[in-house]
Order: sequence, then C-alpha cells, then structure tokens
Amino acid sequence: LELNRLPGPAPEGAGDAGTRPGASSRLAASASGALVDGKPAWQGLALDISPAALQVAASNAQRLRAAHCLRFAEADFTSPLGGLLARNSLELLVSNPPYVSEVEYRTLAVEVRGYEPKSALVPAAGAPLPSGSELLPLICAAALELLKPGGVLLMEIGHDQGGFMRELLAAQGLKPHGGSIAEHDAPSLPGRSVRPVAGWSQWEVLRDLAGLDRTVFARKG
Repeated sequence: LELNRLPGPAPEGAGDAGTRPGASSRLAASASGALVDGKPAWQGLALDISPAALQVAASNAQRLRAAHCLRFAEADFTSPLGGLLARNSLELLVSNPPYVSEVEYRTLAVEVRGYEPKSALVPAAGAPLPSGSELLPLICAAALELLKPGGVLLMEIGHDQGGFMRELLAAQGLKPHGGSIAEHDAPSLPGRSVRPVAGWSQWEVLRDLAGLDRTVFARKG
C-alpha cells in the first residue's frame, strides 16, 4: 500500500537493504513488464549479509519472473558500499532491518524465533542487551546519501519505535544553509537565498492494521 505513494509506475533505481526472502522481488514483479527502449524500466539491488537469504531471494525473483530487474549482493548495508551503489542513485530504498530488542526476543513465540536466525531479528546479536534501534539511524543516514532528491525511504520498524523515529526524522529534516528551521518555513525568509542541505522534506510513521506504528515513509528533499 505504501508503494502507491510513489510517483509513476515504478522507480528507475531501487535498493532493498536487508532483503531476506526478497521484498525487492515482489516490487520487481509488479513492474517487470515495463520497458524503455527494450530494457527494463528500472533496476534494483538487493542487499543482505546472509548468503542463504540472498539465495532464497534470487529464487523468488526467478519464480516471479523478475530476475532481469535485480542484482543481488552480499553486503552489510551499514558499512560503505563501495562500487555497489553511487550517491544520489536511487529513487526508492526499502528496508526491513533487524529491530527487535534482546528483551523482546526472549518473549517471542517459538514460531517466530524458530523461523528466522536471530541476526535477522536482533541487531548486533550477541552484544549485551541490544535495544533494537541500533541500525535505524544508520539506515536513514545511508538513505540520505544514496537517494536522489525526491527519492523515498520505506522502512519497517518495531511497534514501540515510532517516537524514536519521529524525533530522528525531524532532526534529519531539511535545514536551510546556516539555519535549522523546518523546510516549510524556508520560503518565508525575507531577502535570503535558502540552500537546503540533504534532508527529509516529508516524513511520516504509518500504522499497521492493528493500529501500531510499523512503517517509516520519508522523502528526501
């Protein structure tokens, strides 16, 4: 449903950070018929630190006839990605990162804990008492670097992380050169040429069907 917020039929360049079985594969399937000059209208890069997850994602892409739109790479998306992605190269970045705290992990149903490796659920698994939010600021910072102006970040978060994300996104919002006012105030500055630095021009924490905070939608200014 959140993809309906994107302009046009599909983004030209998309990244999936922490692809697991392959959210990018499902997105690619929805747009795989779109061609420009006989080539796919868009290309995506699916990243995961787990070779097993990438294998499942690639298999799903084949099954959905979307493999021609995608590349798969084993990488830690919180580290510099070198030649994998250029700055300002993406129109969409989706991410379902590990966001479960160590305390919450211990209370998860066996069906959940037994379905995925702990590292897919808890950031820095093995560290003393991860809070679950460790990767969220890193992904947002990477998104601001990798997205084109107008590009969109869609990221799943924990039900109790909405307040944390609202504060983080507000802190990363567009700031005019030499100031820290909100982006919507910038045009009213008299006699001043405002040159925003990279930041979010629009952001929202969306709720799931249970009414819980679940998805971050943020657009780069």
